[in-house]
Parts: sequence; structure tokens; C-alpha cells
Amino acid sequence: MKYLITFPLLSVVLITGVVLASNGSVFVDENDIFKTTASGTKYNCAHINGKYVPVLLDKQASNLVLPLSEKLKEIKNKLRSASSTKKIKIQKSLRNLAKKNKKGLVACKNGPNNNSKPSNSPTPTPRPIPNQTLCFDSNGDVSAAGKARFGVPSNMTANLNRG
Repeated sequence: MKYLITFPLLSVVLITGVVLASNGSVFVDENDIFKTTASGTKYNCAHINGKYVPVLLDKQASNLVLPLSEKLKEIKNKLRSASSTKKIKIQKSLRNLAKKNKKGLVACKNGPNNNSKPSNSPTPTPRPIPNQTLCFDSNGDVSAAGKARFGVPSNMTANLNRG
């Protein structure tokens, strides 16, 4: 029976390429871990099962991470068996971690190259330059303003492309 349970687990590991440690931690390639900031909060993110998720880094092993979702499950299990005096403290940490996980999912969602910050204001449209101040017309010929600016006599013609 023991071998029957471990065999499917090994096949899942081979298929997904994710190795789980005993406490829900996951071994990932160091290149799949990155840091990002959203709303002034720093998040560690890792690529796990095809998605970027917020994680806690292990202090001893640089490629061992604990997804925040797994940490939430761990705290919920502690909450079930906790005494009434400890439940309040555990509930508070559970709420804080749930908020961090929710915001972290948004921050990590687009991966490591998501440095662009969305702006609520539209891109400003440049003002058109009035035709009287242009030095050249659409054909490349020097306009009257261009002749005055460049010192071209009014009886001569000049072209931007031909000289």
C-alpha cells in the first residue's frame, strides 16, 4: 500500500517538473525566482506549474520556496487546532497573509519583465505646429518663414531634398 501511494506522487513530479518538500515547499530553478514591487510592497515570485505566484524564500536553500497559498493552508490548519486565546492572533496573521497573497498574485501575474506601471492618465497628444512657423512645406520646399530664418533671398527657391 505504501508503494502504491508514492508511485503516483513520483509520476506527478516527473510530469510537472515540480518537486515538493514535506511542508509544501517547492524546489524551483533559481532563474524562475524574481522580486517585484507593487503599491510599495515587495514580493518574491516564482514560476510554479505554469504560473507566477508569490512565495516565501527559504533562508538555507536558495531554490526552495513556499507558495503563499500553501502557507495559508498551513495557518488554517493551525487555526482549527488552536486554543481560543491563540485563535485571535492566528486569525489576524491569516487575514494579513491572505491580503498579501491576493495582491501578490496580481503583482506576480505577468512575470519578471513586468516593470511597466499602468497610468490612469491618457497619453497627451502633441499640439499641431501652425503652418506659418514651418520652415518647409510637405514637398520639402522652403516656406516664407524658412527663407526668413535661413536667410534665403525671396527671389530664390530652395528644396530640402534637392538643395
